[in-house]
Amino acid sequence: MNVDRTPLLVLLALAVIAATQAASSYPELPEALAVHFDAHGNANGWSGKDAFLITHGSIVVVMLLSALAVAFLGDRIPASILSIPNCEYWMTPERRRATLRYTWTRVLWIEAASLAFMIAIAEMIFRVNRSQGPPVLSPKFLYVLALFMVAIIWQSISMMLRFRLPKDAVLDQPGPGSSDPPGL
Repeated sequence: MNVDRTPLLVLLALAVIAATQAASSYPELPEALAVHFDAHGNANGWSGKDAFLITHGSIVVVMLLSALAVAFLGDRIPASILSIPNCEYWMTPERRRATLRYTWTRVLWIEAASLAFMIAIAEMIFRVNRSQGPPVLSPKFLYVLALFMVAIIWQSISMMLRFRLPKDAVLDQPGPGSSDPPGL
């Protein structure tokens, strides 16, 4: 395993929370759920309760399986699928292991943030559908969305900063007569 286990454990805990949330909410939900809302929070899209929960659960399972794949197969996944700044420098044999560990750990944190966001949205949908009166999404949705965006932006910035070229970095230079720019 070439990743920090902390985000993996967070993901597992979030998956348990999602399962508990769905199981405890299921009996109280109506057969038709308001699942899509306009800019004012008014329901304008509906789904069957079972279809919503199956879709939600499937997404959680896929996220968890992809996290486990990253955790246990991250060293074997081709580096060519990574899109990190200055990849040719950071994927040299002496830096590859640390680069992959850092990158895959960040991927797991992004997955954890995404799953936490999904759980928060599912909770809002469950509450809207259990309430009396017309289903209206709480403006708190915007706070949850903003928090999610901050988490994603923070992870992105941390990766960009991490993969800057050091001032003393030496990249391979093209050979004599080569028309390719360095690193291609």
